[in-house]
Amino acid sequence: MTIDWEAEMREVRSRATAAARHGERTLGGMAEALKVLQVQDKRLTEMNKVMKAMETRLGSLEAALQAAQALQMDNRAGQPSRSSVALWSGAALAFVAVILSGVFLWN
Repeated sequence: MTIDWEAEMREVRSRATAAARHGERTLGGMAEALKVLQVQDKRLTEMNKVMKAMETRLGSLEAALQAAQALQMDNRAGQPSRSSVALWSGAALAFVAVILSGVFLWN
């Protein structure tokens, strides 16, 4: 039995060529994936900066809202209720009416 060295070399050469082609495709794909990852990393970094700015802004807005609510509660506590204002207004009006009716009746 004799070995056909030329056929074996052609087969090895074709397999090596195919392996090299697959290796180049794999490396090309990996290089493309790394480029995409680099771009995505930049975008993610920018998004994180925007989110931090938004969180800072939201924190200041929440603080302003809490301050406004505290002022509103202080204003409500300092003002008399509407029913007490109406009661005192009615009492003052009745007093003036009694005085005026007395003035007109006595004259």
